[in-house]
Amino acid sequence: MTINLKSIIWSMSRIHILSIFYILTLLRCVPPEEEIYTSARIDLSNPAIQNIYDLVDKQELDTLSSLSQNANPAIRKLMAIGAASIKSPSSLPWLNELLHDDFEEIRAMAAYAIGQTGEPSSVNLLLKAFNQRDSISVNNPVNRHILEAVGKTGAENMLQFMATVQSYLPSDTMLLLGQCLGIYRYALRGIILPEGTERMIDYILNGRYPESVRLVAAYYLQRASGISIEGYKSRIAHAMVNENNPYIKMALASSLRRVSDRATLDILLDELKITNDYRMKVNILRSLGNYPYILAIEPVLEYLSDENIHVASTAAEYLINYGNSIDVFIYRDFIRPDMHWLVRSKIYSSVLKHTPPSYGRAKATISNEVLGLIQKAESEYEKAAYLMALAHDPNNYKLIKETGFSGSYVMRTASMNGLSHILKNRNFSQSFGGNANNVRREIIAFIQEALRSGDAGMVSVAGSMLKDPETGLKGLINDAGFIREAMAQLNLPRDIEPYNELKAADAYISNETFVPEKAPYTHPVAWSLLQSFPDTIHVTIRTTRGLIKAELYKLVAPGTVGNFIALAQEGFYNNKTFHRVVPNFVVQTGCPRGDGYGSLDYSIRSELPPVYYHQEGLIGMASSGNHTEGTQWFITHSPTPHLDGNYTLFGKVTEGMDIVHNIHQGDQISDILVAK
Repeated sequence: MTINLKSIIWSMSRIHILSIFYILTLLRCVPPEEEIYTSARIDLSNPAIQNIYDLVDKQELDTLSSLSQNANPAIRKLMAIGAASIKSPSSLPWLNELLHDDFEEIRAMAAYAIGQTGEPSSVNLLLKAFNQRDSISVNNPVNRHILEAVGKTGAENMLQFMATVQSYLPSDTMLLLGQCLGIYRYALRGIILPEGTERMIDYILNGRYPESVRLVAAYYLQRASGISIEGYKSRIAHAMVNENNPYIKMALASSLRRVSDRATLDILLDELKITNDYRMKVNILRSLGNYPYILAIEPVLEYLSDENIHVASTAAEYLINYGNSIDVFIYRDFIRPDMHWLVRSKIYSSVLKHTPPSYGRAKATISNEVLGLIQKAESEYEKAAYLMALAHDPNNYKLIKETGFSGSYVMRTASMNGLSHILKNRNFSQSFGGNANNVRREIIAFIQEALRSGDAGMVSVAGSMLKDPETGLKGLINDAGFIREAMAQLNLPRDIEPYNELKAADAYISNETFVPEKAPYTHPVAWSLLQSFPDTIHVTIRTTRGLIKAELYKLVAPGTVGNFIALAQEGFYNNKTFHRVVPNFVVQTGCPRGDGYGSLDYSIRSELPPVYYHQEGLIGMASSGNHTEGTQWFITHSPTPHLDGNYTLFGKVTEGMDIVHNIHQGDQISDILVAK
């Protein structure tokens, strides 16, 4: 048979052409592949991303839950961040889905958010997601956030397991940090075990461990209630002396308030003399309260004249908290005409507090001196400080009312705080004898007058007085109707804090369960404003002390940053005072009233991703509960890890921390300049 090669080639070519045509036809019929995402980066200019933020702002959890399988990982990540801010256990089902996401950063964010809910039943979800075979990637963030989340949600038995793990190496940074944060979060909930304390002490004393780990361990020793360091006091004291990290050093100084032996006291006093860091001096002076008075009083008196106002005022606080009646006139002799009013007012407080009630004429003379200082003072904060000094003698209750109720916002609030202080004074009953309840009834009448005024500061403090068992008022109130009448006068969300104080007081007096009112959604994120700024925004805060430069984190807290910029640009912060200054903690400002109880006719949402208050100069929003922020903000003097996950962190000081450390109560912001 003859083979026609030409025919075969032609047939094969024809088949090949038909095959190509067929394949091309199929390709036209196949839908395009879905977009493959390689990053969970959040782009704030994306309308879909903005929509998620808005859903979180409105707390529309049902709509959010439907997006847990969205193809875009940025949306899934943002859902977890939003859940961390909302803190609702109802988000657990879809957070559990995200806990097993393909993207590691989403799994980590979901673990963190689950911890934020505080829901005990979530522990099993967390444990199932924990990678126990983590030898290849010991530093993945998922396990680290799971351990911290267990610290926020777990029972005591889980703390036992966490605290006794000894297999982590110094190089296992994430696991170690998660373990320490977990133990620390347990302590903030009042759950401690000796094993947890021993683990933290071990990390402190071993310099091979990362500083981030040792920092958390040190702040555990500073803040955990009810722990004992007696068996380690000498080693901790020597570790404090030799520590190079100032944050760890000052936390260890605070932890030594838990012991009282002479040798440790000598180490603290030596450090007090040689340190140049005022924060260290403040922490040591606060620690002296647990040591024998006779050994501590002389150095305390010496620091009343310290050039640093934070140190001097802390020394004066020692006299209030730990002074005695024997030396009361020695304290008075330290008062000088040129002394800063903050220190002088606290010394007067100590004199009035520790002078026995039987010395009525002497106390009256001292009170008249203080009243004269109020009349001469120009600063409202100085007047308020002296008014609070008067509150250390219960007999001044009428004087405080008459002096403060008709004054400025600052004075009105101070007068209510003074009355509250008087009711809780240990000498209250002794001062009035059988007439004590009649005086309480008089003060209840003052409270009712304050409630009728509708003044936010007075109302807030009044509510806290009525619900406080120490004031002894509950048994004298037959009808809480006047409280409900005052609630009806308030304007939400502006008055959310006084409203909830009164609601809690009503529940306490009526023997009912208190359920706080939630602030409604009133203030959307300023997207159009934010789009005109880069991801990191630079601002200059001009104060009466000097310039503070800072950067704001748009990607971390867009709603907060947008609100801050808008207020700064319209001049809202111009001439606002730093109304609250707590040595080695924070300086706080932004209150339109100047007493800490001011706000505008809206509130913004808390934004609580896993960013941490583990250094100085961090800028956060003040609040009276989740989602109640508005205009007030603070700057930290040093690490404040107990604020993590509860207060929006939205920026950091980049220049001018010396100015921050030098700010006194009553200093002002001239203006805030926002760089484009």
